[in-house]
Amino acid sequence: HNYSWGVLGAFMGQKPWPYTAFLASSLPVKSFDCDNTTFFGRRIDRNKPEAVVKGRCASQPAYGFTGFPLGVLHNSFQLAAGGEQKLVIMLGMVRDPGDAQRIRDKYAHPEAAEEALRNVQRYWADFTSQSLSVETPEKDIDRLGNIWIKYQHRNSMLENLNTHRIGFGIWCPAYSYG
Repeated sequence: HNYSWGVLGAFMGQKPWPYTAFLASSLPVKSFDCDNTTFFGRRIDRNKPEAVVKGRCASQPAYGFTGFPLGVLHNSFQLAAGGEQKLVIMLGMVRDPGDAQRIRDKYAHPEAAEEALRNVQRYWADFTSQSLSVETPEKDIDRLGNIWIKYQHRNSMLENLNTHRIGFGIWCPAYSYG
């Protein structure tokens, strides 16, 4: 939950952030972390995170402005030599917190998650193929022009759920002044 959203966006007439973010796994979660310092430790050693050294995360939920947010899930499973294990990680935002569990249940099976991923890939391939395409010697420029700018434009032209204005996007409250 981002409780600071209402304060930071108050001058734009925005309502408090109406979403709950979630991170879920198809396997049982033994522990989790939502804060950079909690996971890595006060010295922020990225090569040796404190939670990994301890063998367990703190399992403290994050609410609002808690430093630098991140999502870490601690799962474990046995894998035989030559074995294989599929794991589905889900990250999302919902208006109704109960929807997070329903989404987790729906996509916890690898087949359902893979089908949903194929559908998203098809949608964006169709969307990006309907307009101008560029091909340059620089592949990063190609990705920018052929995918990212189109994605940003589409999302910025949606209705803002806080102000109900068209053209400022569902996730783009800063476009009007940024």
